[in-house]
Amino acid sequence: MAKNNIWMSVSDLMTGLMVIFLFIAIAYMIRVRDDISEYKDTKEELYFKLKNKFSDSEIANGTISVNPDLSMRFLQATTQFSSGQRTLPLSFELTLDTIMPKYLDVLVNLNDTLKSKLKEIRIEGHTDDIGFPSIHSDPYRANLILSQERARNVLFHILDIIDERNYDESDMLLLQHLLTANGYSYSRALDSIGNEVYGTSNAIDKDKSRRVEIRIITDEKAVLEKLIKKTGVSLSIQQQ
Repeated sequence: MAKNNIWMSVSDLMTGLMVIFLFIAIAYMIRVRDDISEYKDTKEELYFKLKNKFSDSEIANGTISVNPDLSMRFLQATTQFSSGQRTLPLSFELTLDTIMPKYLDVLVNLNDTLKSKLKEIRIEGHTDDIGFPSIHSDPYRANLILSQERARNVLFHILDIIDERNYDESDMLLLQHLLTANGYSYSRALDSIGNEVYGTSNAIDKDKSRRVEIRIITDEKAVLEKLIKKTGVSLSIQQQ
């Protein structure tokens, strides 16, 4: 009888511990859910701010698209680059002169909380898959150089626009901190309807692929650090 009581006590103890661990797991899951929700809410808020800024004008007339992944794509054929072209087409410069002041004003007028979630404003240069032996014998490397130069030239033009906006010093420093130029060669080439061809059998649309896009990157690292602080887990996180 005493032996049975011992086993019953052990069983009750194990059951109690299981219930405690279950509540701990539920509390942890709720915290993770809330922080992930905050990250998604940040992206959605930025998306709607940009979309609302352009919805009645440039989005409506097909000049640009603003997408939920916080990328902005220039849709008119006149904003695309000719094969091998590094310098900005004049029509693209004019489009940037119209679009970017509004785009930059959205960013500098964000509240401090949203500004703190910004990690990068990435100018992304892209190409088709035509090789240029005069640049490099390897087509991918040649287009990597070309796409980088396209992104850099767009960034230089945006910096000229920023200079003309007379932002205060803190906003100037913020934009300089966030803006980067990146070349992707033809790794993100597009098909005829504007979807990336990687992982598909679709043919590359060379005209659509020769482009520059602008993308906002939010700070996932801040979300991870917040989770670590809440849960007490010690991890080393490196900025990507």
